[in-house]
Amino acid sequence: MTPNARWRLILLAGLLLVRFGYELIDQPAYVVATYVLAYVFFRRTITRQEFPQYNMTRLTLNGTAIAVSVAVVLSLINCSCEILFRGRIPKDIVVLLFGIPFGFLVQFVLNALPEELFFRGILWGECRRIKLSNLSILCIQAILFWGAHYFYYDNPFNWVRVMISGLIFGIVAWRTRSILASSILHAMFNTNGDFFKPMM
Repeated sequence: MTPNARWRLILLAGLLLVRFGYELIDQPAYVVATYVLAYVFFRRTITRQEFPQYNMTRLTLNGTAIAVSVAVVLSLINCSCEILFRGRIPKDIVVLLFGIPFGFLVQFVLNALPEELFFRGILWGECRRIKLSNLSILCIQAILFWGAHYFYYDNPFNWVRVMISGLIFGIVAWRTRSILASSILHAMFNTNGDFFKPMM
């Protein structure tokens, strides 16, 4: 094993432990550890020419349009599910108008980007490196993403929602070659649930 391959393996294992140990450490530590390990990974083990292999290309206008379009559709589906299956309704309009942009930013920095860096970036690129097909990688990362959210499964609704969202985020990252696109989508999807309350 070359020194570079050894570093990649160590950093990948570190990221995996940090993500699955999410409930054992506080969120700021998880976020900082993810960003630091991802930074070291991209600085130390791969060249800029390899970035597209890890879905690390610039977000194009087309990629942005795809991410936002899918996010809007997913948001509508998510809102409908909140109302129909979970008996929750949107909070008042002021909370929605002012809360959603701030909520999006928080979700993007604390949840979406760290998870996309790992699942749709580093993990995806390493699976490509060992010559797995993109379809196989799509399934592998969705299963691992689903497993990493084990702390949500007190509600059966989340079992299905997390698996489907992992597949959708994966498809967006794969087709746009940009984890920024999948991060935007991920953050918009996560933001929805914060602005609903139980029906009276």
